[in-house]
Amino acid sequence: MAFIIIFIKDTVSFNRQEIMMGIFVGVPNLYSAIFLIEALGQLNGAIVYSTVNILTVLGATLVGMIRWGDRVTSVQWLGIAATILSIILLI
Repeated sequence: MAFIIIFIKDTVSFNRQEIMMGIFVGVPNLYSAIFLIEALGQLNGAIVYSTVNILTVLGATLVGMIRWGDRVTSVQWLGIAATILSIILLI
């Protein structure tokens, strides 16, 4: 509904880069939801959600390093490892 109101009022404009970034983020997000639902039909939920969370942490780190040139310090790597370990322990 808000999407329709924004276009009726014509107060927001999108440039080409924003639209392309939305597509590049939206399409993988859609397929990740589809694959998550399919996986939940075949595997235990604890394993599926834990795996998705681990891949989210690793994917966000990788995208930050590649896209924005983030440099991950040794303390941050330790935090990432602790996060992954804690997710694994939840299983």
